[in-house]
Amino acid sequence: MLERIAEVIRQDPSATAKDIAKKLGYSEEKSIYYWLEKGQFKGLREFRQVVLTGRYPAGQYIVDRATQSAREGQGAYALQDVPVVESFSTSGSPIYSGNTVSGLVPAAQGSFGFLLGTADYTPVLNKGDLLLVEPTENPSPGDLVLVFKKDDLRIVRYYPVGSNALLVEPANPSTASLLPLSELRTIGRISAIIRCLSPSC
Repeated sequence: MLERIAEVIRQDPSATAKDIAKKLGYSEEKSIYYWLEKGQFKGLREFRQVVLTGRYPAGQYIVDRATQSAREGQGAYALQDVPVVESFSTSGSPIYSGNTVSGLVPAAQGSFGFLLGTADYTPVLNKGDLLLVEPTENPSPGDLVLVFKKDDLRIVRYYPVGSNALLVEPANPSTASLLPLSELRTIGRISAIIRCLSPSC
């Protein structure tokens, strides 16, 4: 996470803690100070100086790098750095909760966690499952995909058919439908499911 903060500073040396938090998907700037303290820095001013003088080495992952596929072994990073999305705007943009997922599942750059708030997909997916979503406009056939289907957010099995897409409800395959790609907005493929089995979750 410190490297991601450092990259924002390299791109905009005058960035404030609030600017950095917004860039990285946090709702509050105190999250930035948490990571700085964890890295044993006294504050943003000290860290900024270390970064801009080249004493903090540039790492492998760059903020806003184009999404790459973790399946190809590119752009993967620890899941604890993945921001959690709590909802979406009407245009399909993610609204971040300010939290991050904790774990070690490899994820592509740009991935986010989505908390499933419905039991519509039981038993394939359960209410409360945390889905790791990898943004892509071109999912592979059979991928479990998060889409806007006629302005309705849905999870489907995706099969491209020419200029259309066959969408299959994972828990009810008999509801398969063919939809023109022009009427479909793909958010991303679901690359992992994190399920809490403890009653306290």
